[in-house]
Order: sequence, then C-alpha cells, then structure tokens
Amino acid sequence: MKLNLSKILAVAAAVLGLIAILMMFAPMAVSESVVGKTEYTGLNTIFGAKYKSEVLGQTIETEVFKFSFVNFLPLILALVGLVCSVMAILGKGGKVVSVVGAVAYLAAGIIFFCAVQGVVFAGEPSKEMVKELKKALDLGAGAIVAGIFSVISAIASAAGCLLAKKA
Repeated sequence: MKLNLSKILAVAAAVLGLIAILMMFAPMAVSESVVGKTEYTGLNTIFGAKYKSEVLGQTIETEVFKFSFVNFLPLILALVGLVCSVMAILGKGGKVVSVVGAVAYLAAGIIFFCAVQGVVFAGEPSKEMVKELKKALDLGAGAIVAGIFSVISAIASAAGCLLAKKA
C-alpha cells in the first residue's frame, strides 16, 4: 500500500478527531466562586450532573445540569468526521467523504466553543437567573482543546480532499 499525502492528512484528521471526542472526559465548563473552583466535565454538561453533599448528618442530592443536545451534537459531528476520515484512509467514498468529514469537523469545532451556552440547568430557573448562572461559567480546557483539534481536523480533511487524485 502506497502512502500519499492525502492519506497521511486523513490519518492526522482521524487522530485529532479522536482526541477531540475524548475531551468529553476533560473539563468543559469551569466556575469560580468564593468556595473555590468547580470543574464540570463534558459528560456532566452533556448528560447532566447530580451532586451529593452531607449537611448536618443528612445527605442532600442536588441536580445541577440536565441533558443538553447542543453539547451532545459536537460529539456526534466529530464521530461522523472520524468515520469519514477512516473511510478516506481506506480509500472508500472518494472525495465526498473527505468533504463531509471536513464539514462535520468544522461544525463540531464551532459548537465545542459554545459549550457554556449549551448548558441546560436543572429545575426551572428564570431567564435572568440562567443568564447570571451562565456568566459564572467559563469555557474549560476540554472544550477549548476539542474545538481547536476539530478545526485542525477539518483543515486536514479539506486539504486531503484537495490533494487527492480524481475519484
């Protein structure tokens, strides 16, 4: 099997896309308060988070986040990009899979940077309260790295498509 530049770029896009997907285990949102710094992983901001605390001998369970499709979408898109990159590596689908992969990676990268805006708070907070709660959250390192790697994967997929032989 002869390696060419378009396949090398597809491998690079696939590796960076996989790293972007794995960033869901890293902090996506960070909140600093008087009590200290609280980090919420991608799993927390996507699927919701409940925390238990002990107060005066009683265990209190507090739900902070609910499921967020907006934060789940970039993972789906990055996975679509990853599948397209693997298909490009295997030589299946021609240039179309590289274009679809590049678009999926780019969309995922943009949405990763909106992780804080996509958070769904538990309960029924008012619009003003949601606005204040979102002001208290900052973008975490996981969201930033995932966004950057997704955009780089999009560039690699697009470049691989441009350098590929006619299909």
